[in-house]
Amino acid sequence: MNTIKDKLVGPEFTWSKFLSELRGKFYLVIVRRQKEKVFMELKMSGNMTAMQYASKFTELSRFVPEFVSSKRLKMGRFMMFS
Repeated sequence: MNTIKDKLVGPEFTWSKFLSELRGKFYLVIVRRQKEKVFMELKMSGNMTAMQYASKFTELSRFVPEFVSSKRLKMGRFMMFS
């Protein structure tokens, strides 16, 4: 069988890898690219509260794991446009 579970068995099995495989299987590439673009252009505007920005940032960050792969990167990216 070629299931996600079969691909992610063993000590290297992590939640992050599982989610990445799952999203890769169910999100179309074009949808992921659109979400990446929205994330890259996300800025805290005048009518957006800090909580709204944080919520949107968190929601979209799952589409760009390479930009938020560590707490340091995530914090830097968050602060850059807030």
